[in-house]
Amino acid sequence: MFPETSILLRILWAAGAALLEQLEAVASEDEIVVHPEVPKHRLLVLLALLLPPQDVHQTLIVVLVLIFGSLFGYYRHVSHERAAESASRALAQHSVDQADGDPVLSAQLALAAYRTSHTHEARDALLRSYLADNFSDRVLTGPQDAPIGSPDFTHLVSGDADAIQTNFDGDVVVAKSAGGRVTAFVHATSGRIRSQRIDEGAQIAAPLVSGDGRRAGFLSLNGELIWYDVHRDGTEGHLLGPAHRLSAVSRASDGPYDGYKAVLSVDGRFAAALSNKDLLWWDLDASGGARHSGRVPAPSDVAHGIRLAPDGRTLLVEVTPLTKDGFSKGVLAVDRISGKTRTVVEGKDIQGVKISGDGTAVAVCAQHGVGDSVTVWRQPITDAPPKSRPPGYTEKELGCDAMESVDTTGSHVAIKESNWTNLVDLEHRTLAASVGRTLDADRLGVYPLLGSIDGQPALIGVGKNRVVYSRLSAPNRIILAGPMALTDDGRKVITVLADGSRIGIVPVGTSQPTARVYCPKPYWKPKHTDLILFDHSEKHLAERVGSNRVMIRTVATLQPVHEITTAPLPDKSSRDMSYFFEHTGDLITVSGTVIQRWDATSGQQLARYDAKTLHPSGANGSTDLQVASYPTPGRVAITVWGERDVRIVNLGNGRTESTLATGPDTNTVALTQDGRHFALLRRGGAVELWRREPLRKVMGPVGLGENNAQFTVGFPSKNTFLLASHGLIRLYRFGDPAREENVYNLGPTPPRYNPYTFHAVSGDGRTVLYTDGYGRSAPLRLDPDVWRNALCAVIGYRELTTEERSGLPVDVPAGPLCPEPGSRTAEPNPGRPELT
Repeated sequence: MFPETSILLRILWAAGAALLEQLEAVASEDEIVVHPEVPKHRLLVLLALLLPPQDVHQTLIVVLVLIFGSLFGYYRHVSHERAAESASRALAQHSVDQADGDPVLSAQLALAAYRTSHTHEARDALLRSYLADNFSDRVLTGPQDAPIGSPDFTHLVSGDADAIQTNFDGDVVVAKSAGGRVTAFVHATSGRIRSQRIDEGAQIAAPLVSGDGRRAGFLSLNGELIWYDVHRDGTEGHLLGPAHRLSAVSRASDGPYDGYKAVLSVDGRFAAALSNKDLLWWDLDASGGARHSGRVPAPSDVAHGIRLAPDGRTLLVEVTPLTKDGFSKGVLAVDRISGKTRTVVEGKDIQGVKISGDGTAVAVCAQHGVGDSVTVWRQPITDAPPKSRPPGYTEKELGCDAMESVDTTGSHVAIKESNWTNLVDLEHRTLAASVGRTLDADRLGVYPLLGSIDGQPALIGVGKNRVVYSRLSAPNRIILAGPMALTDDGRKVITVLADGSRIGIVPVGTSQPTARVYCPKPYWKPKHTDLILFDHSEKHLAERVGSNRVMIRTVATLQPVHEITTAPLPDKSSRDMSYFFEHTGDLITVSGTVIQRWDATSGQQLARYDAKTLHPSGANGSTDLQVASYPTPGRVAITVWGERDVRIVNLGNGRTESTLATGPDTNTVALTQDGRHFALLRRGGAVELWRREPLRKVMGPVGLGENNAQFTVGFPSKNTFLLASHGLIRLYRFGDPAREENVYNLGPTPPRYNPYTFHAVSGDGRTVLYTDGYGRSAPLRLDPDVWRNALCAVIGYRELTTEERSGLPVDVPAGPLCPEPGSRTAEPNPGRPELT
């Protein structure tokens, strides 16, 4: 072989090796896994360099095959990746489109999009689904062609509790659609939810589920009763046994049975239905020759509620009698065979009744005055009404219409009180739980029976194609509070109640506060500018407790250390008060123009400086002055609105040691701990990031949205800046423009579809505190695995059916979207704190 040929071959071998190296480098930059054959090809190239070729043509062919084979493998892999990204974006958009009509399908599509490819569109769709269901424990929706609900417009607005019926704990559900179709669900409260469409060629008037959940069915519009045995261990679409049909009751209604209320007994043997004319009944286990149905006249003042007593013969009916003082509420017991009635509950002051799920008791509510107070008690159902009322639980400033749901035995009721739902223990006449209100936020009708999730009572709400379960005991997801703060590691929330009465520590992802203490009286009702702030070591926190009073507490126990009284505020203005910790742990307070430095441990004043020498002035006696922390002890950054420079002032001698020329529209600044960078807030509502030396702007301006909504900033690391505002969370690396994947878009929040607002960010930048359009606040961990696991639990680990997959615009990868129920693949959902 000629020497020139050998040299040419070696050049080709080297070029091939270099090309493969470049392919690997490009793949690494694009976050693409290199084709598995590429490393082997490179090894062959290296071996070939050590073994001189004997045949020129054969060697050339081998080289070309290796090079073009590698190119083919690489670009095929890239093509697959790009196709997956395209499919992921299509699924994410489809998820957004389904969010209002079918939140469960929307969540499934978001999960599928993120599983297909981790595009930022899929990540944001997953985040939005997580936020939409973050204040619910379980959510059910019907099939696309049979959405849950009533065709009545008022029910579309306020929810339709009659669209469903559940067993005692809410685990078995039968739901009707506006078009009269029926869907059965099992494991609605735990495990993997499964469903089955019921198609018997009849339209539904009322759904039916027995108390024990072993039987289910429906009353049809033509009066026929159709029922099934329920197999909770069945697979999707195979949950019910064969249909059993009972004909309409003879000589009952001639028209359609729309509007009837129907129930099954606890054991599912008997069924009953109620209209304004008739009480109908069926015996589901009657032998061939026995009487299997009948009717008796309905009471003249019949209301909507009906229940079967444990004996299967007595029908309990809610009535609304008219007295000389107006309408009241009561309960009658009707013998379904003889038609005889007897009074169970009556009284002119009784304005609310709820029959227990098992038909053994009634939760009764007596009204005192017009919204003055109510007394609620449990009245067992006996052969005769009691001669005297048992002692009850009294709640002030409420009406009996606030009593919403009762449990199986009538021992607990849920009572709505403003933004709270109170769970009252009628046996012990005590308040068992008081949790933030969730159901009103989604305009859901409240189902009259309480469900149960993990042994805890739960409200069941029914709305536009959704059934929502919300627990009435720990863990509670809502913070109805004033100021809030996150510890640096994002694992604890510290907040003051909105009335200023208590401050508490809530570990993220747990059910109970680790500490709750009362604030000093008279309670200071916090304003949105009154912050909870930590010192650098998180040993102490500062909380405003008065016009010019700041409480220093230990972070671990919230016990008071010192209460500091600052200089009086000018004209008793409350907005001219601010405070923050230095890096040394000393506290800086600002009262009007007076800036004071305090030893947080002893409460001793260390320095005092009056900034009026800088001539700040403002309208209505306020001071156009902002003071910010500075890394050097004893120094602060002072901004006088309208002036070009930010002054760095020594509080010990009052001297200006340096300035930052940032322009006359500067509002305030926030410096990093090393002082090399600072965030700047413009008075027009925009944030910028600046380098200290040489002084120059490196990012922004970034607008904060309309009305300069509440926002938060943080420095998760020496090289990273976080800005959360106007429904967006942006992460910036100093010197680099923000990449699209570093922006989390939370989308709009109902009911007005304004952007989310933000209160705080943890020191590591992984957790933010947000508030939605209903005023509900919670921590948000910036971790898609947390969202995925929490979302799977809320939708009951439901998977896309074959029919649903076939109707999608793109293919979804095979395999489950959610882990098996009970598996712990990620940390607990951090969006579930409690402070009561």
